[in-house]
Amino acid sequence: MQLVMQRSRLEKGWFYRIGLVVLTIVLMTLVAPVAHAKDMKGWMVIGDGQEILPGQDYSLFNTDQSLYLQEQERRGANLGWTTGSNGFMRIQRLADGTGPIKCGEPFALFIEVEWVIYEPQNTGINLSTRTQVSDTEPYHWVFAECEANSVIPLNQVVTLRNVTAGDSVVGCTRIWGVNLCWADDVTTVGDRNYRTPDFDFGLVSGARMVGQPSMESSSGAGAAELENPPQPNDEQRKWREEKLNELLIPQGASPKPKN
Repeated sequence: MQLVMQRSRLEKGWFYRIGLVVLTIVLMTLVAPVAHAKDMKGWMVIGDGQEILPGQDYSLFNTDQSLYLQEQERRGANLGWTTGSNGFMRIQRLADGTGPIKCGEPFALFIEVEWVIYEPQNTGINLSTRTQVSDTEPYHWVFAECEANSVIPLNQVVTLRNVTAGDSVVGCTRIWGVNLCWADDVTTVGDRNYRTPDFDFGLVSGARMVGQPSMESSSGAGAAELENPPQPNDEQRKWREEKLNELLIPQGASPKPKN
């Protein structure tokens, strides 16, 4: 009888210890800090001089795409790319004042003929462009990853963050819309960015998933395919089109918070 009671106490002790471990894990999960969106550099404001001045014309160069941003009519944000510097970028500060734009200072971003603003979309990145906006709507951009109140230099790599999205925008390869992504939503391989869901599903160059028809490469398999991806054959193109149709969000459906 005494042996049974000792065994019962021992089992209760183990259950108690296990319960404490489980409770500790749960509490650690509840109080764990929320991960903030990452910032990534990826732009160069090209122009004459040393500092970025509101109201002046510049060219906005993307380091991932190695192209300049321009207006291009499409569904969602009317943005696209061009090979040459164009003077299509202009910024306007929110507050009164003169002088160069500073780190963390809110401004509106104008590309060629339209303001670039945050707006949820059914497809593509959650950005939109407008020829006319409210008094405060477009002033949701800042230069980030810089010393507070420091002057932002021209012709150097900078971080462009949208405060409404709480994330910086970068160039990327994606299957739908202009090649822009939120930094928190990209997979970087080498020096190239890919939208993570598209990469994971094998719908962008360099990515592959189970069931995807293989592509032959004269340069061999592995990491080399990411830098010099082979061209898809007819079977590969058909497979990607079918997967793309499965992933597209129907018109009128509620958009995801990040795109």
